[in-house]
Amino acid sequence: MRIVPQLVAWFLIVSGCGAIVNVEIISILPLDFGVASALIWTAPAFEVAVEAANKRYATFLNFSVVLMYNASDRTCEDVSGDAVRNVSEYYYTKTNSDTVYAIVSSSWDWVLFSNALAQDTFLDDELTPTAIAVGGTFHGYSTMIINVLLNFGWFHISVLLQTNAFSPFYANIFGSLVAQGAVNASNRTFFINSCTFLPNTKSMADALDNAKQRSRVVIILAPAKIALELLVFINVQPLQQSEFGNISLFSQPRAQNLKAFRAFLFMSYRASGHELQDLNDKIVNRAKAMFRAEATGYTADSPPLDSFATQASYDLVDMLAQVVNESLPFHAPGSGWSGTMLATRMSNRTFKGLTAGDLYVTPEGERCLDMDIYGFSTASLSMKARLKKLKHRRLPLVHLATGIFHLPLSRLSTGEAGMATRSQGLNNYWSRLLCKQQLGLSQRQVEESTQHLDYIRPADANTRPGTSKHAASARP
Repeated sequence: MRIVPQLVAWFLIVSGCGAIVNVEIISILPLDFGVASALIWTAPAFEVAVEAANKRYATFLNFSVVLMYNASDRTCEDVSGDAVRNVSEYYYTKTNSDTVYAIVSSSWDWVLFSNALAQDTFLDDELTPTAIAVGGTFHGYSTMIINVLLNFGWFHISVLLQTNAFSPFYANIFGSLVAQGAVNASNRTFFINSCTFLPNTKSMADALDNAKQRSRVVIILAPAKIALELLVFINVQPLQQSEFGNISLFSQPRAQNLKAFRAFLFMSYRASGHELQDLNDKIVNRAKAMFRAEATGYTADSPPLDSFATQASYDLVDMLAQVVNESLPFHAPGSGWSGTMLATRMSNRTFKGLTAGDLYVTPEGERCLDMDIYGFSTASLSMKARLKKLKHRRLPLVHLATGIFHLPLSRLSTGEAGMATRSQGLNNYWSRLLCKQQLGLSQRQVEESTQHLDYIRPADANTRPGTSKHAASARP
């Protein structure tokens, strides 16, 4: 038997006990290791969700949670070693013949949850056949970026990646984005120019110099503070001003610096805001009861459910309870519960009526995170959320405040990027076709978003380029 430890995972045991089904969730997350999925942040949400599930399904289900952690663990190696030992010991000493078990191998049939943003390899039909990425994946983030590019007809882009950020978050998105772009490149769908940089003046200037000779569309994968500093180089160089390093400029930019924001889109995980205030308050109160109040770090401007790891921790209990409850009429008492069956029932569906809102899980088991896109508002002179609850499957049209009422070309008209050749004309044709067929836009919307493009209709207009697909195959 082979156990593949997953640092940010929840393990599930379901067993029958008379008329009530006991659902036991085992966490191998560390207490505190500087990441959003640590128990100091997620355990309160998890316990509040368990209590809510027990109230809702009182006569059918009984939820409980087991937190397996060593308070001294601080590294991934420490956590992985303890997880394998603790879960193995639990398997051999705490299980019973009425329950079917599995972690991440075909020998143990438990559902495996990830409540943090998971690597694309987390969803693997052989290594993790029962995995559900409730916290989303890097593939999901890169797919959202590609959807935006498709929507605007931007097929020639430059990606700037900060290489020494505290978290590998941006590097992982970069790898997934480039991989998807490479798949599409053979079909003349995407052309990606990539460049890395360090957060210093010379490195950023060199990276932008490389990008501006090749593309008009630049994707910045870096913390917001660094993105703002890059805007200085793009818009107001050489008059660099220190105030651009302040994140408050997103909502309160100085009038003389507004030019820096007019062609800027900011994509972010959709925060709950004050829509779930009562639930946020319950989680905060539980956090204070479980840990020191000052250790939680929650504030009025940063409530618990604004963290995707915390919301995913709550959501996974909610969706699991719904699936187990739906499965009761088809389950024979004493036959055990299959994690594979439960994972299959969780996949390729939209969960309605969940406490924190509806969510969609792909056939591969990936939860699609809702995203917001912020654009500059000429009316309020501030960054506003242009799109709420951006979905993977359909992207409404967004109008940028360019002042010329249409979107910029993704390639330069002269210079190294090349003039509008027949290849570019074909690319622009696919821009219109993909906007219409893949994104479901109306003909009027397509014409509005691509009216500035010169395009050439290919000989075979009925054959369109292939699109990027997740590496994992659909569940049987």
